[in-house]
Amino acid sequence: MWGAGGAGGDVSNQNAKTHGGGGGFVEGELDVTPGEKLLIIVGEGGKYGNSNQNLVIYGGGGLGGYQGGYTGTGGGRSEIRRGNTVIATAGAGGGGGESRGNSGQDSLKLGGVGGAGGGIKGRHGSRGQGYLTKPVTQGGKGGTQNTGGAGGIGNNPNNSQHHGFPGAQFQGGLGSNGSNIEGGGGGGGYFGGGGGAGKSHTFSLGAGGGGGGSSYIGGLTNASTIAGGDGDLPGNSQQKAAQENHQYNQKNYGRGGDVSSDGQNGFIVIKVIEKEYPSGNITTADFTACHGSTVEVSGNVDVDGPWTLTLSDNSVINGNGPGTWSKNVSPSSTEVFSIFELTNNVTGSCPSALSGSTKVTLPATNNEIADNGKFAECYVKGNNYIHFYHSSGSLIGSINPEGQDLGLVKMIMYEEPAPLFVPACVSPNPTWGNTVMNRHWVVVESNPSQNNVNVRLPFYDVDFNKLTDEANNNLNTNDDITNVSDVRLSKYNGLNENDDAADNCGNGTTVVYTQTSNGDITLSNSFVKEVNNGKYVQFTIPGFSELWLHGSTDSPLPVELINFSASCEEQVEINWTTASESNSDQFIVEKSRDGINWNFVESLSAAGNSVNEIDYKLTDRNISNGIHYYRLRQIDFDGKEEVFGPISVSCSPKSNSMIVYPNPTEGKITVKIQSQQAISNAEIILLDFNGRIIAKQVLDILKGENEVYFNETGLSKGVYLVQSIGINGVTPVKVIKK
Repeated sequence: MWGAGGAGGDVSNQNAKTHGGGGGFVEGELDVTPGEKLLIIVGEGGKYGNSNQNLVIYGGGGLGGYQGGYTGTGGGRSEIRRGNTVIATAGAGGGGGESRGNSGQDSLKLGGVGGAGGGIKGRHGSRGQGYLTKPVTQGGKGGTQNTGGAGGIGNNPNNSQHHGFPGAQFQGGLGSNGSNIEGGGGGGGYFGGGGGAGKSHTFSLGAGGGGGGSSYIGGLTNASTIAGGDGDLPGNSQQKAAQENHQYNQKNYGRGGDVSSDGQNGFIVIKVIEKEYPSGNITTADFTACHGSTVEVSGNVDVDGPWTLTLSDNSVINGNGPGTWSKNVSPSSTEVFSIFELTNNVTGSCPSALSGSTKVTLPATNNEIADNGKFAECYVKGNNYIHFYHSSGSLIGSINPEGQDLGLVKMIMYEEPAPLFVPACVSPNPTWGNTVMNRHWVVVESNPSQNNVNVRLPFYDVDFNKLTDEANNNLNTNDDITNVSDVRLSKYNGLNENDDAADNCGNGTTVVYTQTSNGDITLSNSFVKEVNNGKYVQFTIPGFSELWLHGSTDSPLPVELINFSASCEEQVEINWTTASESNSDQFIVEKSRDGINWNFVESLSAAGNSVNEIDYKLTDRNISNGIHYYRLRQIDFDGKEEVFGPISVSCSPKSNSMIVYPNPTEGKITVKIQSQQAISNAEIILLDFNGRIIAKQVLDILKGENEVYFNETGLSKGVYLVQSIGINGVTPVKVIKK
């Protein structure tokens, strides 16, 4: 856009140059949104010979001195505003001063000169010059970015009537008024130029030109400005470089007026470029989460270059180019997430291009602990506690997966009327039994944990007091309790993970854990809701199953035989481990080449009665190449016995293999694994045909034959799969449940 040109002044000497200054030129970019309103001001060209003191030049052009009516007014500024805020201003040229002189003195170039064109700083108006040694009159000063230009000083500094008036914001200053030869008016601008000075003498004198107004480009991007042409350059009062090379130059927009001529009006050209605004959406469906959960909200963006997306909770996502985005959020209450803003470095924000929302619903909470049969399901991942609340609002428990993704986890609270006494599997002797709390839990995870997790189990003070009373009054002195720190956890893994401790004997393993902390259920202990008279105990455990609280370091839920295996190098080594023994006299190892006829190898004395794991080992040195079968006979003091096995071991080279029998089965399954090397932490897994894990055992495989047992009589009829992890060359085996 162009500011208007100032008008030229009158001359009696035709060689005098009193052209008006050219208006400044501004170009740049402005982002707008559809429907937005802008104020457009187009500067009016300066007027020659303004004898009307009430004349108004649109755009703030200053009037020249009107006493004689032969001066030029300053041009008006061109401007764009957003409301009251100035976006850009193109400063206008100052008016030319009046000139008087004799033709016989033309060779001395007597006469007044025109005002300077506008720019970031408006140019000063040129001075008027007297004949020979007569003093000069000053032109008005150009406006700046923060002040109007000063008025010119006349040839008699003590006569204020000869001085020009200063410019102000948006307004050019008046030329001198009260002299015989008057100064030109200042150009309008962001800050207007000062008016030119005048002179009383009538012989061979010229008045000063008005100063140019300043331009402003602070509200534009990629902006620039160029000053207009100076009036003292004949034929070049239009903007120099700006208009000479611009497509609109032929119109002479903003050109300063020639001698005794009006200046050209300003001009604004607006080229609308429709930009593709950034668009973004949320595609995540509404869902229900658990307290403490970290949930992912995601969607798409369509924008070029770097961008910043801000959600309604003030969380920020940065990206580059079109594609998908996601953000993990942890709401503390039910919350609806939407996109608040999407910006990039070109278009700014465009709220109309945003769509979608997702509602994350958290369950209600109250000040109670759940009762019998209450459960909740939560997606568990991250590094903080996920709190399981029943839909009624009561607390079931809390899990910290310590950075693991456990998938969907189900946590069930069971509550008995009173603490339970659980006899030892190895003996009905009440001195071996344990008292367990009336509250106990079963936890089922979709993705088995690979490392330790932390679990917090809640109970009331009254539950703890009942456990203390019962444990301290039974016949087992090892499970006595003094305070909450004495409470321990038995974690049972096996075939019968349910709410019944009585069916665990011989069907899995139980490990006792010492707590890592305990405390009150309060907000300061990272709970969502306080529970009056509520306590918790915290344990670090390797995964989940059936959980019982008690006061003993011995497990109230012991098992019997854990493993039975054999390996062959130059001799056969047979190993077995018992988790508990009751009335056990001896073990007898027998071997066979055909699996039918058995021969005595060796006998070992048993422990009698024990609730601790005991490892047994013996060596058979009388071997030959081929397959050898071994079985283990456990004999009680009363002559009763139980047979384990048979297992086989190959003393000749053979690849790894796995067989499963009987197949079809009623549910009791034996898996025989022949391994060419020892393998640590191998996994034998029973799955349904949907890939769901039914049962899993983790064990160390010895070189030779190993035997693993599953008891799944409760399975529905159908086809299942037994597979191994960590044993090379072994293919899964289909098993049919009758």
